[in-house]
Amino acid sequence: MKTLKDAGAVGKKIKDGVKLLARGSETFSLPVHIEVSRVSVQARQAIEAAGGSVRRVHYNQLGLRALLDPEWFQKKGRLLPQPARPPPRILAKVDGIGRLPAPTTPILVERA
Repeated sequence: MKTLKDAGAVGKKIKDGVKLLARGSETFSLPVHIEVSRVSVQARQAIEAAGGSVRRVHYNQLGLRALLDPEWFQKKGRLLPQPARPPPRILAKVDGIGRLPAPTTPILVERA
């Protein structure tokens, strides 16, 4: 999702993830491997027919912020959060838990 945002394929504000739709799927022919929050049946079929794969992942709001803007946590002097498990009501709708980036620089903790 961060790659899609950085490339300008989705808007600046991503509130609860990215849903992949099938618009233009009839001309799609490249194999891609993509992780999104939600995907339509036709979009999944088009990507898999081209040799790619789609993985539905879950991010809570804090995890999505950590994925899209990890520098925010570094500026505030905070650690990146751990990935959150999906709630039981949406557990059947996702394929896995989203992965968060590793910190780029270690955060120094002062000891007394």
